[in-house]
Amino acid sequence: MVAAILGCLAGCGGPPPVGGDSRWHERPVHYGVALPYPTKISPHETIIGAHPSTNVEITVPARLTVDSLGRVASIEPKNPALSIFCAYFGRYLRAIQFEPGTVDGVPSSLRIPVNLHIRPDLGEPTVVFPVAGNRAVRSPQLYTEALQLNDVIPAALTRMPSYNCDLTPGDTTDMYPYLVIRVDLDATGAVRGMSKIVSTFPQFTGQLMSALYWAEYAPLIVRGEARASSLYVVVSFYPTVRYPTLPITPDSADSLSILERMRVYTAVDTLGLLAPPVPMRTWSGVASMSPAKWLEPGVISVPLTVDASGRADLGEPSRDSRAAKRTRNSLAQTLRFYPAIGFDGVRRPYTGVAYFEAAGGSNIRIWFDWLPRPRFDDN
Repeated sequence: MVAAILGCLAGCGGPPPVGGDSRWHERPVHYGVALPYPTKISPHETIIGAHPSTNVEITVPARLTVDSLGRVASIEPKNPALSIFCAYFGRYLRAIQFEPGTVDGVPSSLRIPVNLHIRPDLGEPTVVFPVAGNRAVRSPQLYTEALQLNDVIPAALTRMPSYNCDLTPGDTTDMYPYLVIRVDLDATGAVRGMSKIVSTFPQFTGQLMSALYWAEYAPLIVRGEARASSLYVVVSFYPTVRYPTLPITPDSADSLSILERMRVYTAVDTLGLLAPPVPMRTWSGVASMSPAKWLEPGVISVPLTVDASGRADLGEPSRDSRAAKRTRNSLAQTLRFYPAIGFDGVRRPYTGVAYFEAAGGSNIRIWFDWLPRPRFDDN
């Protein structure tokens, strides 16, 4: 689904909020809906029974229904195969207290998606909510999904035409140029206005705005009714992307590389990050390093922080083996990112999870929890 590819892909790491932001924020409200946010997390004693068997760090997506009093009324695993984790942590999740969500200012029962990051060496999961306890939008992706779960389907860019620029793979820079354009749509999805919000590549702003006029959009749908609305389109000019670009269509989405997928995306509003960290080089998801020859089968997870300069700092791998640690060390020397940036243009640190596994010989597959997973040949 091209709306998912072109949707807002930023931010799915654990607390604290984006960039270590601990400030209190004005509560986000979109299309009359204010999502519930946690005000008190349950203590460890609410978890009882044997921990489900897992030897890797995993992310379990779930959906909570929070009633008009801020209580968790139901828990639904997004993937039925992972329901055992929702059952085990059910008492923990039900003990979380929320500020209730509202619809047009009235406290209401609303559904929200959450991600449970579970490590085998920790008793409690790290839970990522669409809106964090300080009312900051922690994950624009979860936020958009939450709106959809409550009968609000944000406007979306569904087809992006080709465009050009004069960057080449030989260009070296520690930050790519980008622009943010506000697009105003009528209730049919037709463009009725457009304005530049930010541009660090002024010589190509006019061309991109022209391409966005010729793009195709789906309108905002609120409780079954199409409405006029605005959305923000973020265009990133990565030097290693081929120019002129190919059009992005529903049929082409699955064949795109990570940078091709990330070069154009939309946001409901200026929520959270402008963009998460992305690898500097063309990224196929496969890397070669000698310690990988001794890796045992299975997925290994490792906490990863990308600082404001793009340097990656990797924590301890989930598997306590010499090969896993040596592979982690090689990755730390190899990985280089464009850093995360906010809508204010400030580069920010970002924390997430990297996953890797043996792929034969000295090769490993690697992917990150905040980016689309690469399409490996044997997928």
